[in-house]
Amino acid sequence: MTTTIRSVFAVLLFASCASTESAPESASVKTEPAAEPSAKTTRDNLATEEVERQRGEKELVAEDKTRAQYHAAVTTRLAKLDTAIAATRDVPAGVRTRRNALEVRISEMPATADATWAAYTKDVDAKFTGIERDLRPQ
Repeated sequence: MTTTIRSVFAVLLFASCASTESAPESASVKTEPAAEPSAKTTRDNLATEEVERQRGEKELVAEDKTRAQYHAAVTTRLAKLDTAIAATRDVPAGVRTRRNALEVRISEMPATADATWAAYTKDVDAKFTGIERDLRPQ
């Protein structure tokens, strides 16, 4: 009888181990191979990519236009500053040096109107304002 009980336990133990080992396989998710994209899906994706490319080109053109307009404005403002410096009898100390530094800063203008563009224009405008304020009669 002891042998029979041991045999039953051995069978149960074997059965439980076998079911535990096979459980992850049966519980795993079976994936089916991805279907080939249809011609319509491919055409739609290409059309979307073309629209995004054209939008990107338009944004680059707009950024270049913005940059060119700002460059023209600061060049004109620099010419007016030069005229004001020439017309001032007693130019405050350091104004010419600051003017030259500003000219260098303008020549280092970023190639595109990117994320640093706002900080760059704010800095240049502040330098112009400071020099112009120093040239005004007290």
